[in-house]
Amino acid sequence: MANVTSVQGLAELMKGDFSYASKYEIELRFPASVGINGLRELSLRCDTVSIPGRNLRTVGDFNIYGPPIEVVQGQTFGEISTTFYASSDLRERKMMEDWQDAVVDPNTFDLNYYDDYTGELKVFLLDKQEKRVYGIELREVYPKSIDVIALGHASSNTINKVGVSFQYRYWKRLDVASQTGGT
Repeated sequence: MANVTSVQGLAELMKGDFSYASKYEIELRFPASVGINGLRELSLRCDTVSIPGRNLRTVGDFNIYGPPIEVVQGQTFGEISTTFYASSDLRERKMMEDWQDAVVDPNTFDLNYYDDYTGELKVFLLDKQEKRVYGIELREVYPKSIDVIALGHASSNTINKVGVSFQYRYWKRLDVASQTGGT
């Protein structure tokens, strides 16, 4: 009987109902203080992006008899990393630098207000027909760090990439049934 179940499981597996890491698209909304509209080109140049995880923040409850238990205090969210193919004028990097300049003034080092420098980032998984099947929206996002771009003569045929780590407050799952789009 176990053999029949494994054959049926294998048949289900072979149907190819999988999610593919290469089928995705992003939408990036810059804050108004940056003066850049979300660009379709930036979405197309996104080489890698992560769907973030979610953690439950816990603390030990030691005021009980017996082994302690972990009780949930809330949720925590980390940062995500992205990479973008760089154009010849590095406009993708310049956009991220401009966004960081909206956070900290590069001349005076004054900080701007949080609500003035946060934007939104949406990530969508696509099926084989390029239809959105899953989506998340990162709320109150900003580029925390821009990676170095390593240059060298041995890399003559390598396309430069701009790595950006985004910090965000939280993410929520989107109802993709009501979303339109796809690549």
